[in-house]
Amino acid sequence: MLAGLADWRHRRGNQTLTFLVVMTYSSGAIGERDLSRLYCMPQNLVNVIEACLSGQNVQDLAAIVLQDAVLSARVIQAASKSHGRELDAVEPITSAIQLLGIPALTGIALQAAGRVVAHDFSDVELSYLNGLWFSSQVAGKVARCVSATVSYPHVEEAQLTGLLLNLGMYDLFAGFGEAYAELAVATFSSRDLCRREQERWQTDHLQAAERLIEPWHLDSFLIDAIRFLHIDISQIENSAAEDCPSEPAVLLSAPAIDRRD
Repeated sequence: MLAGLADWRHRRGNQTLTFLVVMTYSSGAIGERDLSRLYCMPQNLVNVIEACLSGQNVQDLAAIVLQDAVLSARVIQAASKSHGRELDAVEPITSAIQLLGIPALTGIALQAAGRVVAHDFSDVELSYLNGLWFSSQVAGKVARCVSATVSYPHVEEAQLTGLLLNLGMYDLFAGFGEAYAELAVATFSSRDLCRREQERWQTDHLQAAERLIEPWHLDSFLIDAIRFLHIDISQIENSAAEDCPSEPAVLLSAPAIDRRD
């Protein structure tokens, strides 16, 4: 095992973003290939690593992980692949950390840090990622608050759903880089962005997110929140069909939470 110290600096205007991270390289890789190429928020990775090393409890670690969409996805993916039983859909991040253990969580964060450090971001890419990281955080927190107002008791599930609404954008950005960032920032609504993504790449960010999330087999409305994001609210409210979401009160908030609608 080789350990090194990397200093990642990016300039945006007069701001300097410095990310010091201890990178650990090993022969094993945790997580799916598609998720491992997505970019986590650097400061949150620092927070997770420090929390793991300081011995914080699982609940505190889960709260930190839930600030980052990609890290949350990687933790759930790793836990669902490594253990035979399904994760607790009510507290998916908490149960995933409990199954994986602190050393594995630390390893996931270090590998994610290595991915960020290795990429030379352009100003356009960094500006787009900063906005996406922030908006995902806000969406997760809004969803957590909304769940309480509609008397939905599973706040961690709700927060994760809001957090991952734009997971497909991370995926398309990882694949197409600056070209995707330029397309995304020039498009106002999520619906219009999906249309332009389909025209250019024959897929869209909702389809990309669904492909990433489906293998987790979570007994959750998470996948429905993404699948039905652009369906008219009246259809969700009035339909009794089996393929409609079972938690409409929370799901109805998804378009409002989405950063582009």
